Amino acid sequence: MCEIKMPAVCDSLASEALKTEMSDVCGIGVIEVDASDVEKIGQACFQVLVAAARTSGGIAIKNPSENFTSAVALTGLAGVLSLEAA
Repeated sequence: MCEIKMPAVCDSLASEALKTEMSDVCGIGVIEVDASDVEKIGQACFQVLVAAARTSGGIAIKNPSENFTSAVALTGLAGVLSLEAA
């Protein structure tokens, strides 16, 4: 299992780093994503997360910040991205 910490601002630039980290550093299996510091998240980062969630290993989003949780609800992605509180 691999753990990735998301940055406070998850914009298109951050999405490239997130994608690279998920594909290069993490192997097969569940990727734990710590979203506790997320203040802003954009469409590009959501695309990376949804793609990772649909892989055979999937992702587990841990400790989502209030802003992250609100953004997931606003985008209608709650059925795709499962959030796990601390």
